[in-house]
Amino acid sequence: RRLEQIAKEQGQSIKIVILERESVVGGKCHTYKDPQHPELRTEEGAGAVAPNYGVVIDALNECGISYEKMISVDETTVEIKKIYDSLSGLEKFKFVKQLTAELCTFNKDYDRYQKAVAERTDLPVNLQLPFAEYCRTNAMKYLPTIVKPFVPGFGYGAITECPTYSVLAYLGKTTIPEILFVDNFTKQPSLLAIHGGFQGLMEAIAQSFDVRLRAQITRIQRTSRKVSVSYMQDGIECVETGDTLVLATPPKSWPSLGLDMTEVERRCVANLDFYRYPVAVYKIKGLPQHQYYFPKGLEAEGFGHLALITTRDNRPNPPDGRLCTVYVNLPPGDNNFKFDHAKLIDELKTIAGVTDVEVIEEKIWEDYLPSLDWQTRLDLAKEEEDGSTYHLGAYALGGFEDVACVAEVATKTMDTAFSAHLADNGFIRNLKRVYHFFHDAVYPPVSAVAAVSAVADDENLIEFEV
Repeated sequence: RRLEQIAKEQGQSIKIVILERESVVGGKCHTYKDPQHPELRTEEGAGAVAPNYGVVIDALNECGISYEKMISVDETTVEIKKIYDSLSGLEKFKFVKQLTAELCTFNKDYDRYQKAVAERTDLPVNLQLPFAEYCRTNAMKYLPTIVKPFVPGFGYGAITECPTYSVLAYLGKTTIPEILFVDNFTKQPSLLAIHGGFQGLMEAIAQSFDVRLRAQITRIQRTSRKVSVSYMQDGIECVETGDTLVLATPPKSWPSLGLDMTEVERRCVANLDFYRYPVAVYKIKGLPQHQYYFPKGLEAEGFGHLALITTRDNRPNPPDGRLCTVYVNLPPGDNNFKFDHAKLIDELKTIAGVTDVEVIEEKIWEDYLPSLDWQTRLDLAKEEEDGSTYHLGAYALGGFEDVACVAEVATKTMDTAFSAHLADNGFIRNLKRVYHFFHDAVYPPVSAVAAVSAVADDENLIEFEV
């Protein structure tokens, strides 16, 4: 997207060919649609947009896609909320004071992290520690608990494993204050869904590009002046040539691409960390109109159990069950997990009101949060300076798995490589984005659906609400 903008700014023509191995675009931005009620949807990957989502907000505006209000989380399942509510008035004051101090330290370290990314230099050792250890060394009492719903809660590993620089890249300076405080001062919540689903945004963006679906890459050849990619599409052998290769797939898949890898790229494959992330679509009868965390599943020792339920189905007591997605965290290197739906359903039935569950579909994201150590990220970024290959994704320097981070890194990479000036991402631009976020129209979540059409005796279609 940014590359097309740069070409227009420079009065140049450009041809971009995107090879997608799946039959649909979107990757981990995948939205399940109920086949009988297409307006009823649930996310199997990315699900929320925040005010600091930068170029993602730009894309939503350009594509004319609206927001949707998220169904509230059951606050009894949010650990930090329970802690805060148990405090006296004086204790709450001390809580805010302590948390403010912790955020100040976190924000200073975010600046150090950003400086290291921009200058491609070594990162302070304490920012390479697992986040829980970083918090202990800084006497942070509340921040570890606050980030649990966003790090292990969204599949990014235990805070005892996730490196601090990844948490800094993910949350930045504004995410936590926005979530904790903004709701009290604005009419609009600080997290919103995308109306129609996150995959719809990816599909809208893809419409302006030459996307080849079901493309199985068999060989990539690189020279100093040309890149040649051979692939099979629907049984037909194809070849594309170009000046530059953009690898927007994690190192886990590079060996299957027929790519003559450099020494640094081979090290990326060898050093890569990632998670398998199981998700399943259920219809849950009796589930109240809330989303739920399972605190046990947010701790490393509780991985393998339910961690999160999300839903966009706001129907009151739907007779067929509430359409939901359930998420399970796994420890790194767990290659043996298989869905035990009976066990997960037993855990679901600990929620008051749940009576029955229908399993709709299951999926395991096989390469969730692909991550590299800092030195390997630096070496990969330096290798890109020759301009023949660019590596985009969570594993790249400055990258993280969430949509906003990946999009921002991609935008900055294209700017650095092809533009004499960076995209407008300054204070005024970000203020405009925040304004759009808090003032654009927001749809309510689906609260009723049309029943499946039936044919009466006179063969006229009859529709009714349920």
